[in-house]
Amino acid sequence: MRKLDDFPGRDLVGEIIDETDGMDGTELEPVTPIEAAQLGDWFMLKGFEGYTAPVELAVTKAVGCRVYRHDDHPVAQIALDRKNALLAVFHTADMKVTLSTSAWHIFQQDDWAVATRGDGANGYIVSFIGDADEMAAFLRGEAGASVNPQASPQSAVGQPAEQAR
Repeated sequence: MRKLDDFPGRDLVGEIIDETDGMDGTELEPVTPIEAAQLGDWFMLKGFEGYTAPVELAVTKAVGCRVYRHDDHPVAQIALDRKNALLAVFHTADMKVTLSTSAWHIFQQDDWAVATRGDGANGYIVSFIGDADEMAAFLRGEAGASVNPQASPQSAVGQPAEQAR
């Protein structure tokens, strides 16, 4: 595990997590559950071109999505049906950051477990209320980070830690 201040782009990641912390879920548009990797056309129609999902989350179902602007650049955000997690995708060139393409940086920011990685073109931020050990298990697809059958865009954000876990 690396600390938040250990990698390039940490300021951007911290800002996006702070924005996430202020959400109540109504910002996200509900979608019929669909695999995260299948959202490219949806995001293109909303103004975010070049969307990809990290391989670890490609078949995870999305239940809500949005495109918003951070520093005048588009960010795709997805509410996932596992662990009430959120996935943010952004173009690394737009944000002028370089993220590791080989390993996830997993860390804690306040109540949020956060993981970040890039693929060269896109940067990924995965977050949920929890701890770094839970995030590592989530990214490995372990049972402790299982599907939430009650998942909705609203359940992914704005809940105290004991309710979101």
